[in-house]
Amino acid sequence: NEHRQIGILDSWGNGQDIFFYSEHDNPSLNVVKVCEENNVVRKQVSVFNKIKQDFHNKYDWFFFGDDDTFVNTKIMNDKLDEFNKDYLHGVSMCGNWGDLSYPSGGAGFLINNQILLNLNIFYVMP
Repeated sequence: NEHRQIGILDSWGNGQDIFFYSEHDNPSLNVVKVCEENNVVRKQVSVFNKIKQDFHNKYDWFFFGDDDTFVNTKIMNDKLDEFNKDYLHGVSMCGNWGDLSYPSGGAGFLINNQILLNLNIFYVMP
């Protein structure tokens, strides 16, 4: 949602390195194309691979949130040294998907670069 992206960039995201990932590019709003289709699972897998490819040496931590997530970036940035680098920090989302459990949306999740670099993740068509 472009209006939400603009809202983030004009509020809590102002002055932060923020990228939105999608199935299309929009450099004016920092939207990075990560895959061809509007599929939330494929996009999540693709953004992890995109980070490993293009951003792995640029940041120590990555925070993932939805376009309706509000983040106190000052507190988060001030407390980054207190987070254990060996864990993904956030809430696991479980639902009517059987055994599927993954971090997604909601309040977001924080992950260290080293975890992403060690992930061997791919998408298998159902």
